[in-house]
Amino acid sequence: MATKRAHIHTQWPVLLLFLLYILFCGFHFYDPFFWDSVQLGSKHAHFYFESNFKHFFLPNEINSGHFPGFGLYLAFVWKIFGKHLLVSHLALVPFILLYVFAVWRLVTKYMPRQYHVFALGIFLCEPTILAQCQQLSPDVILIAAFAFGVYAISYRKDRYLWIVYILLFFLGMRGLASVGILLFWQALRSFQSKSSLPTIFKNLIPVLLLSLLFYGLHYLHFGWAFFHDASPWEESFTFISPLSYIKNAGIIAWRHLDFGRWILWLFILSLLFISKRRWRTERVPFLSLVLMAISILSLITIPFSGLLQHRYFMPVYFSASLLFLLLLQGAEIKTQIKQLALIAVLLSFLSGHLWVYPTHIAQGWDSSLAYRSSFSLMDEAKAFITKNNIDPHSVGTSFPFLNSRKISHLEANHYSYSAIDLSKHAYILYSNINNDLDVLYNRAAREAWPILWQKEKRGVFVILYKRPLSIPE
Repeated sequence: MATKRAHIHTQWPVLLLFLLYILFCGFHFYDPFFWDSVQLGSKHAHFYFESNFKHFFLPNEINSGHFPGFGLYLAFVWKIFGKHLLVSHLALVPFILLYVFAVWRLVTKYMPRQYHVFALGIFLCEPTILAQCQQLSPDVILIAAFAFGVYAISYRKDRYLWIVYILLFFLGMRGLASVGILLFWQALRSFQSKSSLPTIFKNLIPVLLLSLLFYGLHYLHFGWAFFHDASPWEESFTFISPLSYIKNAGIIAWRHLDFGRWILWLFILSLLFISKRRWRTERVPFLSLVLMAISILSLITIPFSGLLQHRYFMPVYFSASLLFLLLLQGAEIKTQIKQLALIAVLLSFLSGHLWVYPTHIAQGWDSSLAYRSSFSLMDEAKAFITKNNIDPHSVGTSFPFLNSRKISHLEANHYSYSAIDLSKHAYILYSNINNDLDVLYNRAAREAWPILWQKEKRGVFVILYKRPLSIPE
């Protein structure tokens, strides 16, 4: 009993950190759907919810070829507890807790107790992972399942892996890619320890059968699987020329360094150099996990024109953070230097949530907390438009502000703006969140378009222009 009390006493900072993390996520439980979660979450869920699950396959206009597991899950939760933002956010809490549990078990296994709080902070504050945990995003489930898979393999709890693989299958093709990362990593570890490979691959059988069943039936129903020429996302799945591979590889490298992650990789390379040969025997399994994640995710994204979003590479960010901690723990350097390295990475991750690029550089707004100011700013813009009796359909804007409030905020009304058309709309609602409207922003400044309303908050701005109709197109 005394030993248990002592253990709880030494772990209280960790428990407090977890509590603060959940509370921090809870402060945003009324945030609307944002970015691609509008499509992958709200639109899919509305289809099942409003049809009372009468149809399984999504219509082509919202069908991106993935298994619609997240939409099915949300619709099921809405049927039981009601269609509300709070309910939707609470539906993701179990997966946030699963991620926290996996991180805690990995840190306590591989790191000395004096580093636990800072090490946990690095995993919990990683910019893209934290941003996704704030959103109504299927990637919360993906990174939770991936982290739990790494935990299960590290602790040799193979009996959980078939559940992890099925959970990842429910999230679509990127989920299947994460299955591949975990499977090949476990196979490599087993090869090094001369374990039985058939035991490893038997966990794959359920997800293989489910994949064959779903994509086979999907092909029989629609005549296509994965993607098709008439898809709204057809441009994203367009194969690029071999010369463009270099450009995409450079963008992926930028994703890995973005939002403060550059210092993580700087420390990893430095620790690999300092450790010389020692890491090869003690840390090679986790270096192989990072290389496996980079290789598989690059292989399925580089050949295409529009599959380079930050969140696609979250397994890499997670694996690299774990590798950094293991290399740091094994390095023969002073304790004070190790603590400074942990603090430096943590502070760099926190600073990543403040990064805002110039308007001519497209930013992954869903991949750090910088986007959050846009919610209150758009609400204020809506209040101004309503107060001045401006028809919202006469206001042109762009992604991600085109969805009706019914879809994004789960409200009863269908308040929405129109897709921008400069030859038609008298009003233009522009924000630096609109990555594709920087040309319009430059033109408005050049031609001195009248500004009816504008506001800026923590690097995010929203402007309502009145288009000067006298200026020729």
